[in-house]
Amino acid sequence: MLPMVTMYNIHWNIRDMPERKSAGFVDPSEFKFGLEFLMELFYYFNIMYFGWAMIYYFIILVVSRQKIKDRGYWTLLQMSIDNSKIASNLRDKYGMWAA
Repeated sequence: MLPMVTMYNIHWNIRDMPERKSAGFVDPSEFKFGLEFLMELFYYFNIMYFGWAMIYYFIILVVSRQKIKDRGYWTLLQMSIDNSKIASNLRDKYGMWAA
């Protein structure tokens, strides 16, 4: 939500203020709102987010897996499996890897 709120504020709240031009913002009248604009707006955000998510889950699910299991921590993955009938049935029948 933050990028959308920021873009709304930049577009509507500081529209004709001199600070906008001195900060280097582009005139919004140059943009045509559409799918291309949205893709450009969210592309870099999503790339960075998914990069972070892959690194984070690699650390949690691969690097720290044994430590988490030994200490008995209840992770988000474990909670999701415990609260899902399908995933808990798969875990009970085939093991944790199937869930």
